[in-house]
Amino acid sequence: MIYNEEKTNKTLVKGIEAVADVVGVTLGPARNSVIIDRPDDLPPLIINDGVTIARNISLTKEEMVGAKLLIEVCKRAQEKSGDGTTSASVLANALIKQGMKLIEQGYNPTLIRSEFTKLMQTLESEISFNASEITLDNIYAIALISANNDEEMALRISKIIRSIGMEGVITVEPSHSGKDEIEIVKGFESSAGYIHNVLERVNGKERRMENPLVLVSDQEVKDFEEILPALELAKENKRPLLMVLKSISPIALNQFVVNSMNGSIDASIAKAEDISVWTGLKLGDLATFLNCHYFINALDEDIRHARLEHLGECESLVINASSTLFIGQPSNPERVAKRCEQIVEDAAMAETEFHKKKNLARMGKLNGMAGIIKIHGESEQEIHNKKDRLDDSLNAVRSAIQTGYTWGSGLSLLKYYNIDNNPDIKLDIRIGFRNALFAVFNTLYKNCVGEDTTLENVMHNLSQEYAYDGIKDEWYLHAPEYRVIDPAGVVCSSLRSAVSVAGYVLTAKRLIMRERHELDRRI
Repeated sequence: MIYNEEKTNKTLVKGIEAVADVVGVTLGPARNSVIIDRPDDLPPLIINDGVTIARNISLTKEEMVGAKLLIEVCKRAQEKSGDGTTSASVLANALIKQGMKLIEQGYNPTLIRSEFTKLMQTLESEISFNASEITLDNIYAIALISANNDEEMALRISKIIRSIGMEGVITVEPSHSGKDEIEIVKGFESSAGYIHNVLERVNGKERRMENPLVLVSDQEVKDFEEILPALELAKENKRPLLMVLKSISPIALNQFVVNSMNGSIDASIAKAEDISVWTGLKLGDLATFLNCHYFINALDEDIRHARLEHLGECESLVINASSTLFIGQPSNPERVAKRCEQIVEDAAMAETEFHKKKNLARMGKLNGMAGIIKIHGESEQEIHNKKDRLDDSLNAVRSAIQTGYTWGSGLSLLKYYNIDNNPDIKLDIRIGFRNALFAVFNTLYKNCVGEDTTLENVMHNLSQEYAYDGIKDEWYLHAPEYRVIDPAGVVCSSLRSAVSVAGYVLTAKRLIMRERHELDRRI
């Protein structure tokens, strides 16, 4: 079935509004949650994670098309910065509404999409330029907001980062002691996770391996037979295997997935991090930490010839879509120390500041500490909810460390948006964009106090350098307290994702519906 332009817009907007309405109630510090029913005898989920909520929404098949577009906003924001999914959903919905109003006034949809993108790029630059560098004193404030104002959780995160430093890595796991606790261990983190997203569906969103074997190589695997010897070694020794590879062909990956699903192998594959010469250097660092052989393709070293002594090991590891964390003390500290000495020499000889920082970052990883936050709960729902808030909080802190922090409560979108910028863009479009930006703060404000505020009131307070604290429902002087702050990277990621998907909807002219099974309505 093919829908015309008018029905396409109405259908898409209806689905988008439904998702934004449900997800939007969790925005801000009010600790609002959504209860999600589950099939059979499974207990309902009590949750305030935007992505999870969006994925569990079920509408008519026509409305699900619009819903899926907004769910894509959540997923993009989650992938880019790990947080900000709710803000992205609310903002996308507001941008679409403002765009539709502009279309009714006679503006061309393609022009609106283009101008919204320009305004977004200018605003993103302003937010990034004005971001402040994070310090240990700011960590608590960032963690508190993303943890829905759970003070104990924020204190725990702040404490662990003070112990392991800004470069340290943190993972979350269940507690077996009946209480929440933290543990500091040695660790090495790679900023690359699963080699392909299909492994996330096979291994789960996050896979933990205890006492694993690890193969490290820059080989581009073309045939499944190339990795078979290492898989057989791991099976013989009854240990899980992680292979860190540069790439793997679709055919070899498909065979790996089939064998994983039927239980023939207990393994996963991580992608080698970075590009160019840095890939080899970082794989060498990892091999040093794990005290294993690094199979270098340029030296004709074939992983088919891997033996047990060539493989690395650690106490445990955690892999997900974006990172891999190796936990445990290096078994050869002398080798690590020599590698660090070489990295210091490389940094000293670096021709540019960029190369110097890249090398020093490598040394930081080799010397890195890892923190483990162990969580306890009286029910599955409590553990699930606590883990989601911890993940959001940790992702926000990581983003703030990388990108700095900015005004919280969605106010940075208005603080750094100057309607007089981009004078070549029509004033109506600039006003519509600003009205959409206001929707983020207004939704948060309404969740806290139960009523809307006005753009004029907000802009007046911002002009006086006042920020908003939703817990206390008060405006306060932003500097030097910095009580409510957001990671600049999370804000910018949410903005980019929202503008992108809004552009797709505003320029849609037709909707093609296919016949599908009733069960396919659910995401």
